[in-house]
Amino acid sequence: MFNKPVIDFKGHELKAHLRGFLHDALICGQSLAEAEQKMEFFGREARYGSGCGVSIVDDALKQWVKKIDAAVTRENQAETNAEISLRNADIVFPRSVPDVGDRGFRNTSRRSFRDDLISCDDTDLEAQMVILDDLLAVVDFDAVAAFFGQQAQSLVKTGYEDAANTIAEFLALRGYTPEATKLTPKGLVFFSMYGGVNHGMDRFYFQDDLGKAVDALKIAERDLGISGVAQALSVVQRGLNEYPGFETIPSRTEIGLTNTLSAIVFKGKTKFTLEASRADALLSFIAQYGSVELPDLKAAA
Repeated sequence: MFNKPVIDFKGHELKAHLRGFLHDALICGQSLAEAEQKMEFFGREARYGSGCGVSIVDDALKQWVKKIDAAVTRENQAETNAEISLRNADIVFPRSVPDVGDRGFRNTSRRSFRDDLISCDDTDLEAQMVILDDLLAVVDFDAVAAFFGQQAQSLVKTGYEDAANTIAEFLALRGYTPEATKLTPKGLVFFSMYGGVNHGMDRFYFQDDLGKAVDALKIAERDLGISGVAQALSVVQRGLNEYPGFETIPSRTEIGLTNTLSAIVFKGKTKFTLEASRADALLSFIAQYGSVELPDLKAAA
């Protein structure tokens, strides 16, 4: 898609890239319009319809944002889960063809980009591109380029912070928990509010939380040089998945990997025990990268 890293592109280069993206999309639309005319000759209806250039450009704008966000994320996230999103930028950027009253575009030379595009013949590519050039002239592509550069610089830090905070929530060091987290001779003991009687969305939330924790633990393990915790939690997750959403998991069901991370599922909560050395390592990861104030936990004996 790009011949160099996205953050190396200047504003005018991003503009040219998006213009080409839209041009290619409209060429596809033009082919559809021409095919419709041929089909009509044989008494068939392609149902392409007039004004479809608007929907094509709408889709192209959305797809360009998705693709460019994904590209700059992939180039700069360094195996974290942090993502760059132009939607988070305080920049006037069209997610669809602007209408007459759209904020940021209402005081432009055209009363409505949407109305003007609809009035074009779907096969008149040149006229459509004149309208789109007026639209692109409103967008501050230098600000778009600057946004990606700024976000890229802090993306890894954000990814590690998100991972540390996710692990802190999993270890019940923040948010609601049935019982306080304790560091015992056996390891770190903590509880989840979900247990064996959960069903419906509660069961889904439990599985979703565990999945996010697995991803965060993989990031921490790479940074810390440890292993086993993410794998053990995956074993717990798979074990819980064996029970359909409408079935109660038998109380005191034990799942996980002994001497790494194990879980005992009760009716209304789940008790986890994390091996002491790995617990100390993960606590240090939270202390270094997270925004969580750790409780006063003494080192395991």
